[in-house]
Amino acid sequence: MFCTKCGAQNADGAKFCTTCGAPLGNSETAATPQPSTEASQPPIEGDKTSVQTISYDVSSPSNAAASSSQTSGSQEPPQSWPDKGDSHQNSNGKKSKKTAIIVAIVIVILVVIATVVGLTMAGIISFGDNATEEVAVEEAATSDDASEKSKDEEKESSKKRSSSDSYLEADFYDCDPEELQSSLEDLGLELSDVSAVGPSDGSNDNPGTLFATFTGEASEDLPGLKGDEIEITVGINLTDDEQFSYDSYGLADNPVDSLDELSDKCTVSNVVFAYESDVSKDEFVSIMSDIIDTCSFDKPSYASASDDELLDEAVDEFKLSSENAHIESSYVGDVLYLSGSDWSISIMGGDELGGTFVDFDLYM
Repeated sequence: MFCTKCGAQNADGAKFCTTCGAPLGNSETAATPQPSTEASQPPIEGDKTSVQTISYDVSSPSNAAASSSQTSGSQEPPQSWPDKGDSHQNSNGKKSKKTAIIVAIVIVILVVIATVVGLTMAGIISFGDNATEEVAVEEAATSDDASEKSKDEEKESSKKRSSSDSYLEADFYDCDPEELQSSLEDLGLELSDVSAVGPSDGSNDNPGTLFATFTGEASEDLPGLKGDEIEITVGINLTDDEQFSYDSYGLADNPVDSLDELSDKCTVSNVVFAYESDVSKDEFVSIMSDIIDTCSFDKPSYASASDDELLDEAVDEFKLSSENAHIESSYVGDVLYLSGSDWSISIMGGDELGGTFVDFDLYM
């Protein structure tokens, strides 16, 4: 006997299907589906066999099985349908997989939420106003660090001289006294004399000026230089930190042994270069012209000389006006003096002086 609901074969006389549990009975009882569509076959002429009219629901395979025409007193097994047990297992498997995926997604979301909450409580991350405040604090700290770094660099830079390596250039002396001494010593010059000029009345209204003289072999090619010795005297403006004892003439001999004893606030006021030369009087003007070119001085604006011959030659060479050229009767020997906006040069010689000497000044 076949079940009209699931199509499974059961033992004859069984009252219920062993597969789906549906009640079993005779063909008329078992094939009582819910009517939805009625099909009626008219009797065929000449055929004495009665035709049973069967109502069936086409939506159910079990009812479709009962749609087969059956003759009275006969029963044919319905079409063999797929095993519902296998279909049920596949359906359950798909549902299980979907459920597992949903559970996994939920777990991942919960883990992420827990992680964010934990980091927030630990202060590693934050949101809203707190985050804005933390960013503002960090930016302020960064700004303060940058400001301090800038101040340190500026202070360090102020102690170091310019990139210029030539002591003939003013930038060489743009540094503190300690660095200046070190730079000149690196060029083979030694500190040979220190003196200071200040107030002669014992007051401290004017800190005074210190003069540090360095001597040694010249490292620059100087016009008119005799031999290789040069003397460089650096004038340094003192500060209130330097309290020297001046005599009645306002002088203080050897107030310090080294320039590193001076405040780093001290600045250079002027530099005097002096050396002996073997040039003659008729070469004074040409030597001065070479010095101006070597040191990149601007055009001379003033000249004075010990006699008309030297003065006229200088006026012609440097195109000076007569108003800015004078004879100085106080000069001893043969003397020519020129000056510009921040420099001056003098050459003096003759028997009265025992030789010829060149000196030129840089004013800071």
